[in-house]
Amino acid sequence: MISNLHNFSFIFGLENKQNQLNFVDINLLKKDNLLFIDPRLIAHNNDKISITMDKYLRKYWSALIHEIKTGTISNTFKLMRGLAEPKETHLGFSEKKQSGNSMGDKLKPKFIKELITLINTKNGHLTNLEDIEFFIDKVGEDRISDITTKIVKQVLIDFTISECKKYNIETKSVMQKDIWNYETGEWEKKSVELPIFDNKPVILIPKNIVRLKGGSKNIVSCFYRFAIREYVLNDNSILQKIPPTGKDGKHLIKDVKNQFPNSKEILNSWNNQFPKLMVDFKSDYLHEKIICLTDEQIEMIVYDINYQNVG
Repeated sequence: MISNLHNFSFIFGLENKQNQLNFVDINLLKKDNLLFIDPRLIAHNNDKISITMDKYLRKYWSALIHEIKTGTISNTFKLMRGLAEPKETHLGFSEKKQSGNSMGDKLKPKFIKELITLINTKNGHLTNLEDIEFFIDKVGEDRISDITTKIVKQVLIDFTISECKKYNIETKSVMQKDIWNYETGEWEKKSVELPIFDNKPVILIPKNIVRLKGGSKNIVSCFYRFAIREYVLNDNSILQKIPPTGKDGKHLIKDVKNQFPNSKEILNSWNNQFPKLMVDFKSDYLHEKIICLTDEQIEMIVYDINYQNVG
């Protein structure tokens, strides 16, 4: 029998378990339920909440690219100032485990510099925010999740309020900062109604938009192999620099890997050299791999059921 004594459902008096809920039944005594919001799943889903969140993400990303290409550094920093690590969702890594990998103020200048370089280096085909995980070091599911959470925070607050009304869960007025206003494009601070645990507000996350730890690394590795198989092995200008080890002088995948080990610098170079690479990867490979987690997979995380078996 599943024990959920530390989870939102039990603490707030719900009889429902994860498979009966629309949100992730987070363990409130942990700072790091190892699940991460995935903007690809948001774009993949067709429910009303996901569609609204996708609109927020697309508008923010468009505004950010515009500022980077035509605006000033100060305006870019202003647009990114609300992207600090969210604490209300209890998802992702704890601050201690992240060892400084969050979007805190100390890392923003370096991150913005890398993002500016990326956007201004022929990467017009970088159409989605999550694509940056292929090309910027230390950007994986944790940072993508944090950024996404902060951009769609208003939608998540509305979702939380709706779920609390459905289950008659008490909420209290709390001040929340860094809420991005879709209409004005500004970061706001305002009072909202949220459930409270241990004197801290809680924001609920729809269960159909989260992915597992390690998902980002797997996707980047798949992109690397796809680039080699579909593009590099068909490009003589690159192959002439690589010693072949195959029969009759044929180049093998391992030959390319030995010469060009997987790195975000290499992926960025290939992405610039092959303008259709990212588009083809998404349409030919990645699209079919975007699948929501099952309730059982989420339960293994939030109810602490042998995490190693999650796949």
